[in-house]
Amino acid sequence: MARWREARRGDKAFALACCAVLAAYNNVLGVHPWHNRRYVRVNLCATGTSLDARSVAYQALIRIPVGTALWEEVAFRGVLQAALRRVMPKPTAIAVTSCVFGVWHIRPTLQALRANGLAGTRGRAVAGVAAAVAGTTAGGVLFSWLRERSGGLAAPILVHVATNSGGLVTALAVAAASPATPRGSPDAAGVTGTRPGAQERIA
Repeated sequence: MARWREARRGDKAFALACCAVLAAYNNVLGVHPWHNRRYVRVNLCATGTSLDARSVAYQALIRIPVGTALWEEVAFRGVLQAALRRVMPKPTAIAVTSCVFGVWHIRPTLQALRANGLAGTRGRAVAGVAAAVAGTTAGGVLFSWLRERSGGLAAPILVHVATNSGGLVTALAVAAASPATPRGSPDAAGVTGTRPGAQERIA
């Protein structure tokens, strides 16, 4: 790529370092106990059956907007995408940013699947992680496009918050509207194998 060849060495090094750090951070450091405070993406239906209204309000109104959306948009669309734009054409920078954003979600997805008993076999675990990486990569493209289109981070942050918080609230509403299964049951919302206390590790 002509732009990459012509870019300054320092800009190249910074862009590559951002990719490496963000790809490894959530997947390597996340295994340590001190990192459990980090919000982990969860199977939304399982979350909806496990959390009470107060916990959902905290997740939807505080932890997701501040601990997830703000942090991830600043890191990916604010820092990484800007670094890559210095050394790559815009479409390539968006593609790389979105792929790294997808990789960022490998460990949280695997941890959520295991915590909810949804990774019974290696094949199911791989399929679940692959689907999550594909979905978050696609979401990353949207967030990156919003960043480029608006010229700021407000738009991707707001859409990120709406997607995550809205999904969580919707999952709770669906679970609460099911008359056949008591709220909190492992079988609510079609989710099986949710262990008591799993939300402590996945929320």
